[in-house]
Amino acid sequence: MSDEEKQPINLRILNRNFPLTVKRNQEQLVRQAAKLVNDKVEQMKGIYRERDEVDIALMAALQFSLNMLEHQQQTDGSLLAQRAEELIGKIDEVLGGE
Repeated sequence: MSDEEKQPINLRILNRNFPLTVKRNQEQLVRQAAKLVNDKVEQMKGIYRERDEVDIALMAALQFSLNMLEHQQQTDGSLLAQRAEELIGKIDEVLGGE
């Protein structure tokens, strides 16, 4: 079985079973993601005790989305800075290293 072949797995998220088919080389990553979701939901349950599971799941999704967007902005900023440095280097070369 190659890494690109798909295989069925079962995940348990929020006390619900989710049968999925994933690429073999992504199984561990998918399982880690499911664990992160479950851990975040448990954390949110402690904060939002009066809320139902759907509200808690949505709050966890919001937190993951915010984290992803923050990371994306940092990455975009780093790439932009790197590209700017490359362009400055090229300009310096053209101008004779002034």
